[in-house]
Amino acid sequence: MKRLVLLATAAVLLAPAGVHAAVPCRDKIYNQWYSSGKISTNYPIACYHDALAHVPGDAHVYSNLDSDIQAALQAALTGGGKGGPVGHGLSSDPSTTSETKAAVKTQHDPNASSAPADPATSSNGVPTPILVLGALALLLIASGAAGLGVKQYRKRSTA
Repeated sequence: MKRLVLLATAAVLLAPAGVHAAVPCRDKIYNQWYSSGKISTNYPIACYHDALAHVPGDAHVYSNLDSDIQAALQAALTGGGKGGPVGHGLSSDPSTTSETKAAVKTQHDPNASSAPADPATSSNGVPTPILVLGALALLLIASGAAGLGVKQYRKRSTA
């Protein structure tokens, strides 16, 4: 039995890297977007379609991942895969200003406004329903504590 476990362990450790399943190209798109907020690498058209078909539910609701993938797909279709970066990510290049980013966004989305995004409507904060539910929870805790205090006061005053 020990030999079997030893052989299985050796087979797993010594297996060539090509034996393991390759990372789907949709995951490469997701990883790039999650790390930088933009899609700057050109991928095959099928990768964009696959990524759009498998956008995680939370990313679909709370981010613009699907619209950035669609913009990258459109750039790849119209520009022959030579489009610039697509997405909302912040550049590490200090020469890139908000005006440059707005121009790039407008280039890919003609309906986009060149004005900076309103922080209240930005998807970078805590969602409003979470804030409302948190405030409601604090209110319920406070009212429960007040009720307990009243109960204790009445118990002491009757005793």
